[in-house]
Amino acid sequence: MQKLSPIRILYSVVLLSIGILSTRSAAQTVTPRPVPPPAVRVFPGSTHIASPAQIAYPKGAEPQAQQYNSGDPTPEEQYILELINRARANPKAEGDSLAATNDQNIKFQFQNQSPPTASQVKTEFSSYPSRPPLAINASLISAARGHSQDMLTYAYQGHDNHDGTTFDVRIRNAGYTGTGYLGENVFAYGTDPHDAHQEFQCDFGNYPGIGHRHNIMNFDGSDPIYNEIGLGCLKGSNGGVGPFITTEDFGQSNTTFILGVVYNDANHNGFYDVGEGVSGVTITVQGGQYYAVSSTSGGYAIPYSGSGSVKVTAALTGGSQSQTITVNGQNVKVDFAVNGLPGEVTLLTPSIDTTVNSSSATFTWAMDTGATTYHIQVGTDTAMTKSKLIVNDSTVTTLSRQVTGLKDTTTYYWRMRAKNSRGWGVFSPVQSFSVALAPNRVVVLAPASSATVPGDVPVVFSWQPATPRVTSYWLQVAKNGGMTPPFVISDTIDASMTSDTVQFSRLQGNTTYYWQVLAQNDGGWSQPSIMRTFSTAASSVNPDVLIRVVVSVSPNPTSGDATFYYTTNSDPVVLRVYNSLGIEVTSASLGQVPWGTHEYHLDCSGLAAGEYMYQMTIGRDIRTGHFVLVR
Repeated sequence: MQKLSPIRILYSVVLLSIGILSTRSAAQTVTPRPVPPPAVRVFPGSTHIASPAQIAYPKGAEPQAQQYNSGDPTPEEQYILELINRARANPKAEGDSLAATNDQNIKFQFQNQSPPTASQVKTEFSSYPSRPPLAINASLISAARGHSQDMLTYAYQGHDNHDGTTFDVRIRNAGYTGTGYLGENVFAYGTDPHDAHQEFQCDFGNYPGIGHRHNIMNFDGSDPIYNEIGLGCLKGSNGGVGPFITTEDFGQSNTTFILGVVYNDANHNGFYDVGEGVSGVTITVQGGQYYAVSSTSGGYAIPYSGSGSVKVTAALTGGSQSQTITVNGQNVKVDFAVNGLPGEVTLLTPSIDTTVNSSSATFTWAMDTGATTYHIQVGTDTAMTKSKLIVNDSTVTTLSRQVTGLKDTTTYYWRMRAKNSRGWGVFSPVQSFSVALAPNRVVVLAPASSATVPGDVPVVFSWQPATPRVTSYWLQVAKNGGMTPPFVISDTIDASMTSDTVQFSRLQGNTTYYWQVLAQNDGGWSQPSIMRTFSTAASSVNPDVLIRVVVSVSPNPTSGDATFYYTTNSDPVVLRVYNSLGIEVTSASLGQVPWGTHEYHLDCSGLAAGEYMYQMTIGRDIRTGHFVLVR
C-alpha cells in the first residue's frame, strides 16, 4: 500500500484525565467529563483516484442512469449530518444557537470550563463563510463505525485504533478514494447526537485550537473544503466510555453531489429529526448518470457532473415532488418533506439578476405538489425588512402574482414560501432583479396634425421632452401611413441638444408625409408617439435640390441580410461596416446612382452575431448608425 503523507496534528493535546462519566441527576447537576482529543487531518500525496462521476464516456455512448450507493446511515448519524450541513449553510445562526443552548453539559462547560465562552462562540461563528453541504459516503461510514466500535470495545478515546492503526490508513483500508485530504473528529463521552455535535463545535479543552470546528466548518483559508463525510455513532458504555460515541470522518473528492434527506416532518419544525426519515424513495436528476434510493434514515447522495439549472425529482407515494436547482461545481442540498411542511418554492420570474423594463412585473414560481397557498415578499433589501417591503402577501393561491409600482433604477429582492394543511414551509433563497424603465411615449408638437407647410423652406419638427433619463430620440418620416421603410427621414438625435427641435432641409412639394418620434435610454425604446401627418405646398425649386440624405436599416435586429435604404442627389455612394472593436469587416462601393430613394442588400452570412456600426458616404454627406445581427 502506498505510504500516505504523515498525520498532522493541528493543535496541542489538552486532555483531561479520563474520569467519571457525565450524568444528569434529577436536579440536572453535571460533573466534568473528558473532552474530545484534538482533531486531525492529513494532506494529499501524489496519488489521485477518480471517483465514479468523473468517468468520461464517448459522446453517444453514455450509460443508462445507475443507482449510486452512498451508504445507510442510522437516524442518529443522519441527524448529525443535518446539523453539520445546517451549520455550514448558516454559520451565524449556528453560533447564535450554540450560545443559547439548553444542553446541560454544554452550559456547564461554558460556565466552568471555558474558554470559549458563549459570547466568544457567537462572535466567532458570525464571521465564518458559508460552505457547501457534505454528502454521506459509504466507505467513510464504514471507517467511522469501525473506529467507534473499537473505542467502545477497548474503552478508550483517540484517533489511533487499539492496534495502532492511524485514522488515515483506516479510511483508505475502508475503500475511500479522493484527493488525499482527510480529517477526523472523535468523542467517546457524549450523551446524544445533539450534545456530540455541540461539543465538537465549541471545542472545550482544545481552545483556541478548535480543530474539530475547522473540520466541520472549513472556515479558514488554509482549510480543505471537504465535500464528503462518514459518521459512526454507537450507543453503549464500557469502562467510562459512552453512553453515545461519535466518529466523524471527512474526505474531499473532485465529485459534485446533489444530496439531501426525505423525511416526514412530524413535529412541523421544517427540519429533519431522529425517526422522521422516509426510506425507499427514488430520487432522480434530470439528465444525470446516477440516481439514488433514500436510505433507512431517509438520506441520499447523487454524483452529478453537469452544471446549470436541473430538476431533481422524488418519486413519492401519491405523486412526485420536484425541485429545480442550480449546480455550479459545488454540492447542492435538496430535501423532500413527505406529508409534512411544503418544500422550498422554486422562483422562476423575474429570474435572478435580470432587468425589468416596466413599472410592473409578473412574478411566477413552481411548486409541484401539496401547496395550497403562497406567501410572496418583495422589498428593497436582502434582509426583507418589514419596513422595506412593497409586497407582503400571504394569500396567493395561484402560481403567479402581478406587482405594480416598481421604481426606476431600483434593485428589488423577492422570496416565496408555500403552505399546505400542515403549515408554512421555509422561505426560498432571496433573488434580486433591477428596474430600468424605458422612456414614456413622446408627445409630438410640430408640424401640427394635418398642417400644410411651405414647400420652399426647411421643415421644423418639435416635441415635448420625454422622461425618464432620455439619451436619444429617433425621428421617422415616411410617405406611407404604415411607417415602414424606406423612410424619407430616419435620424437618431442626441437628447443633449438644447431643445427638442430639429430642422431638416426642404421636402418635396405637393406631398403628404407621416411622422413619429421614439425616445431611448438604457431601459430601451419607448412606444412610438402618436403618428402625425402634414403636407407640403407646391415648390418652385427643382426636386433634385430638395431631397435630404437619409439612411435606414431594416430589419434591425436582423438574423439574415440587412437592407439599407438611402436617398441621394445623384452622388457616389460608399458603405462601410465595422464591428464592435472598430475594425472594418466589409465595404461596398455602390457607384453614382440617380436621384431618389434606393436600397442595398448586405449579405451578413459571413458575419458573427453582435452589434455593428455602418458608415454610408453619399457625396459629401456621411451618415452613421448601428444594427444588430442575431443567430
